[in-house]
Amino acid sequence: MYTAFASPSIQQIDEKIFTNKLLSIQETIEPSIKIAEMQLPSQTGKITISAMFSAQHGSWPFESFAINNLFRVIATYQANHPRMITIKGGTITLEQLNSHINNRQVIRPFQNGYLLSYPLLIEDDAALLLENTSLYLYGHSGTAIINKGLLSIQKTNVESWFDNKPAYVINNTVFRPFIINWGGSRLQIIDSKFAKLGYNAYLVQGITTAINNNQPTKLPIQVEIKNSDFTALSALNLKNAIVSIDNSTINTFQQYGVDLIDSQFNITNNKIQAIKNNSGIRAQGNIQGIIENNAILTVNKSAIEAQQISGNLVIRKNILAKDSRHGVLLTESNANVLIKDNLFTKLTGTAIESNQFSGSAYILDNTIQDIPEYAVSFRNLTKQENAKLVFYNNKITKVSKPILRTIGIGNVSLGHNKLLGSQLYQNLLIGDLLPIQGAILEATQKYDCIVEVNTFSSTKSNINFQACK
Repeated sequence: MYTAFASPSIQQIDEKIFTNKLLSIQETIEPSIKIAEMQLPSQTGKITISAMFSAQHGSWPFESFAINNLFRVIATYQANHPRMITIKGGTITLEQLNSHINNRQVIRPFQNGYLLSYPLLIEDDAALLLENTSLYLYGHSGTAIINKGLLSIQKTNVESWFDNKPAYVINNTVFRPFIINWGGSRLQIIDSKFAKLGYNAYLVQGITTAINNNQPTKLPIQVEIKNSDFTALSALNLKNAIVSIDNSTINTFQQYGVDLIDSQFNITNNKIQAIKNNSGIRAQGNIQGIIENNAILTVNKSAIEAQQISGNLVIRKNILAKDSRHGVLLTESNANVLIKDNLFTKLTGTAIESNQFSGSAYILDNTIQDIPEYAVSFRNLTKQENAKLVFYNNKITKVSKPILRTIGIGNVSLGHNKLLGSQLYQNLLIGDLLPIQGAILEATQKYDCIVEVNTFSSTKSNINFQACK
C-alpha cells in the first residue's frame, strides 16, 4: 500500500518557458484521424441465397450467430437449414434486392421501405446501398447484416420490427437484430436514423466492428457516421476501427454510447444522453483519439471513461454534466491525456477521477462547478514516479470536497487556477500535497506563481515566491 512522503519538494517554474512547453506538448498529443473516401463499386452485384454454417472452414463471419445460439432463432422462422442472402461482386440497393429475390418470406415491401427477414452477408468485393428508404429488420427470424465489404446508409431509417409480438428470449436475453462489420469492411452512415438494434452480448450490441482471428489480414474497419440519430441500441461497439462520428445523437442506450477498443477516433459535435448501465464514451487499449464539442448527459457511470489505455487522447470543449457519475474517469492507464476547455457541472461524483495512472495528464482551462466530491482526484495504490499531472488555468467553484487530491503521482505542476466560492473555507489540496498545501497556495493564489512539485523528493524547497509578481 502506498504511503505519502512527508515533505515533497516545490519549485517555481518560469511562466514563459512553461506555457511554450505546454503548447508544444499539446501539438504532440493531437492525433490526426482521417477516413478514406468510400466509393461504391460501379458494377451491379450478384445476389444468392445459400446455407449458413456454424462450425466449418469459412464460417467465421457467423461467429456472432454461433456463440449466441442465434441459429435457434433462425430455425423458428426458416423450416430448413438456416440460409442467408449473399451479395458479391458489386453494388446492390434494397429495391434490386427485393426485385431479384421476389420472395416475401425473405424480403418484401413494408410501410415506407422494406422488411428483411433473412440474415444478409455483404462480401469483401460488394456493397449494399440504402438510400432514401427504410429498412425494417424482422426480430423473430434472426435477421442481421454481416458486413465484410461496404455498407452505405444514407437518408434511411433502420430499425427492428417485432409485429407487436414478444421478442425471442435466449438465456434470459431478448434477441434483437444487429449489424456486425468485420475486418477490412467499411461502414458509412449519413443523415439516417437507427432504433431498437442489438442486445447485451458479445458481437451483437447494435452496431459492432471486430477483426476475426480467421481473417487472413488484420485490416482495420472504417466507420463514418454523420448527421444521424441512434435510439435504443445496446452500444456502438467499435473495435480495431478508424472512426469518425460527427453531429449525431445517441440516446437511451443500454451499455455504452460509444465503446472504442484499440481504435483511432474523432468523436465531435454529438449529443449523448440517457445511457442506462455504463459510460457515455469508453476508450480501451491502444488508441489515438479526439473527443470534442460533445454534450454528454445523464449516464449511469462516467460521461467519458478511459480504461487501460495507451497512446494519445484529447478531451476538449465538451459539456459533461447533469446526473452522470464522473465527468472523466481514467483507470489503469499509461497515456498522454489532454483535458482542455471542458465544462464539468452538476455531476454526482468527481469531475475528473483517476485510479492507477502512470502517464501524463494535462488539465487546462476547464470550468468545474457544482460538484459534490472532488474537482480532480488522482489515486495510485503504488507510487508512479514517472506519472505527471499538470493542473493549470482552471476555474473552479462550488466543489464540496477538496479541489485536488493526488496520491502516488510523481510530478505535479499547478498555477493560475481560479478558486471561487465555498471551497475557500476548506482544505483545497489533500493527499501527497497536503504537507505543503500552505506553500502551494501562497505561491499560486497569493503570488500567482506556477509551481512544480516533486512528490517523492526530500530536497528542501527554498523559494522567494514574491518574485512571481
